[in-house]
Amino acid sequence: MSKIKNYNSQIDRLTAEFKSEFSSLSIEQLFIKPNDETWSIAENIEHIIVINSSYFKTFEDIKSGHYKTSWLSKIKFIPNLFGKLILKAVLPDRKKKMKTISIWVPKLFHFEDDILKRFELHQTELKTWISKLESEVDQNIVIHSPANKNIIYTIGDAIQILLTHEERHLNQAKELAEQFRS
Repeated sequence: MSKIKNYNSQIDRLTAEFKSEFSSLSIEQLFIKPNDETWSIAENIEHIIVINSSYFKTFEDIKSGHYKTSWLSKIKFIPNLFGKLILKAVLPDRKKKMKTISIWVPKLFHFEDDILKRFELHQTELKTWISKLESEVDQNIVIHSPANKNIIYTIGDAIQILLTHEERHLNQAKELAEQFRS
């Protein structure tokens, strides 16, 4: 299976699992926050949309030929090092809690009833971008994080980081949903 088909298969599985896990919950249940430090299920979903979307401008610039690669990308081991470090940091096990960067904090209007539909549409857009980037993935094009131009990794690593991050927040949201199923 090609990398792109594998990524898109992961997206399809994650999208189906989010829908399966949370579509039966009420709007109120999606927005319940157990405490001030914990995001609601809806905020977890919005956070995924915000982070993934922050890469779309980079993807667009790559496809249009306007993307400027960081000088750090010339040092071959640095993109691989950052890619591995960030992927490890977003693993689904969530043993270590992380604070998100301000540009990626979810901003939801309370009780938006279309969060799961917006997520599904977003996932379709993500798949479209990934499919368009097949040659860049194969060429191991190096990009930087939307949050910091000095954090660089291959576009393939970036996609895998995004999907692993989705899995992490799926697990977090599932834990929150358990309170409604007991």
